[in-house]
Amino acid sequence: TLGHAGATVRPGDVVNIGRGIYRESLVLKQAGLLEAPITFQAASRGDDSREAVVITGADVIADWVRVDGDRPIWAYGPWTHVWMPHGAEPPVGCREQVIVDGTIDRAGQLLRQVMSIDKMEAGTFHADPKGTQKLYVWLPGDADPRQHLVEAGVRELVVHVKSHTRLRGLQVRYA
Repeated sequence: TLGHAGATVRPGDVVNIGRGIYRESLVLKQAGLLEAPITFQAASRGDDSREAVVITGADVIADWVRVDGDRPIWAYGPWTHVWMPHGAEPPVGCREQVIVDGTIDRAGQLLRQVMSIDKMEAGTFHADPKGTQKLYVWLPGDADPRQHLVEAGVRELVVHVKSHTRLRGLQVRYA
């Protein structure tokens, strides 16, 4: 895993990462040296290009349940993820993210956050970790989230490196 590699690399090490979406954090425990940096890189394809590598702060959310009523709102729970306060009044400072239909080659569509279920409309989400402990979505086109890839941000930190570290060909999303 990236977590294991981050915990065990030493100055001068090169970590080649294969094609994939990595739903974990990369945290280095040690710094590289000026003369021996640590390198994390997307694996080479052999033709001067690199594999697609995405490190994401989002996990796939499934098991959606339709909320009673005439609006196509869906709920997932329990949702107890509380982000650390950012210092501003909501929605400014809110860091929740819900993403629809992303792939390894293309970032997904971000839904817009609203502060109550009453304010929801197509293309929005509402997170209620302290009240109902649910995450609510209303997808564009009134779509059923069970028929789409829906992800939600769950990691505040995705990449944390120390000095003399090189990152090559890595995409970091949703943190």
